Amino acid sequence: MHRAQARIDEHGAKIELSEAIHLRLDAEGRWGSFRRASEFYRRTLRDEVWCRDGELDLDEQRALTAEVGRCLVEVRDAIDRGAITILGRRDELLGLVERALALREDPVQRRAVFDQAYSERVPILPPDRYRDLVVLPATGCPNGQCSFCAFYKDIPFRVFSREEFEQHLDRLEALLGRAVRSRDGLFLGSANALALPHKKLVPMLETLRTRFGPRKRGLASFFDPEHAPRRSAKDWQELADLGLTQVVLGLETADPDLRAALGKAADLSLIDDCLHAIRKTPIRAGLTLLLGAGPAASAHSQLRLASSYLSRLP
Repeated sequence: MHRAQARIDEHGAKIELSEAIHLRLDAEGRWGSFRRASEFYRRTLRDEVWCRDGELDLDEQRALTAEVGRCLVEVRDAIDRGAITILGRRDELLGLVERALALREDPVQRRAVFDQAYSERVPILPPDRYRDLVVLPATGCPNGQCSFCAFYKDIPFRVFSREEFEQHLDRLEALLGRAVRSRDGLFLGSANALALPHKKLVPMLETLRTRFGPRKRGLASFFDPEHAPRRSAKDWQELADLGLTQVVLGLETADPDLRAALGKAADLSLIDDCLHAIRKTPIRAGLTLLLGAGPAASAHSQLRLASSYLSRLP
């Protein structure tokens, strides 16, 4: 017979009530995933619930949340009876389960809170930053003309004021509660936050560090040097001191002609200069490459050009 077990840490809890029932809670007590035999459900930060067949409608979601609540009652009873193996502190798990049972959130209201916190959806992140908390110092894209991008077409770039940024952070804390502290990485969203003038960006990062503290995985951001102020190694070091640990640049292709056709500058010197400046600091630099851009006949030359360019980098 399978014995119930639970692991609790700063991120929340992973609970196996039986071989068939698995449940994850965040630090606030909100459930994030629920497995029932072969059926698996994932709940987004906007309070949408998805399964293999697609998104659940509101009635289905409320019914599933009620089922999760019944499972949590079973977990609480198992804790009281000592019928669950706990990796971590019993009182912390019991407190988390009690918070989960006390939550009375409606999906419609929850989505309204999310939409207040995020005036812009964040459509894409680097794959290794999917679990970051996204913080918006600006919305839109300062370029918005890349032919391959469907995310920011004709959406103007708008930098938040200091007051708007503070309000955004307030709303993030209201949205996540205790769970805001368990996100071990932050991502400056969304398209190119580092396009902000240095004198505007630095105070925002200082505010972010004061409000949320340093994070284990630090801060990351996309960066397009063609639509951003030039920064010296000293400027990058100042950002590193404020928590910036990773910058991802959109190289897309090393072929000048194809870059121009994609809406990027044919000249790679700005990317070169940026990478050399960043490499003088602890900040990690990443590059994105598009696979399949351009005519199929150029695939081998694209690969050769990309390999040659990457091999020249510091």
